[in-house]
Amino acid sequence: MREYIIYALLAAFFAALVPIFGKLGLKDVNPTLATAVRAVIMALFLAGVALAIFLSWLVLGSRMNLKTALGAVLIVIGAILVSL
Repeated sequence: MREYIIYALLAAFFAALVPIFGKLGLKDVNPTLATAVRAVIMALFLAGVALAIFLSWLVLGSRMNLKTALGAVLIVIGAILVSL
């Protein structure tokens, strides 16, 4: 089995645990507020990942091809959609 498949399965598993632990940690908080806080944190994290990709291209001189640029744009769009 290729390594990226293992990483993808682990990412999906831990992503499924996020709302469970979020609910446990925020059980005395209004559910709408808790969802909003989680969405903002996720959006900031994803935007940070996209920023890191851009800065690695800008500062370190990494190669930015169409696939990498499209991935960064999709990350930003995903962050915006998650925060809505």
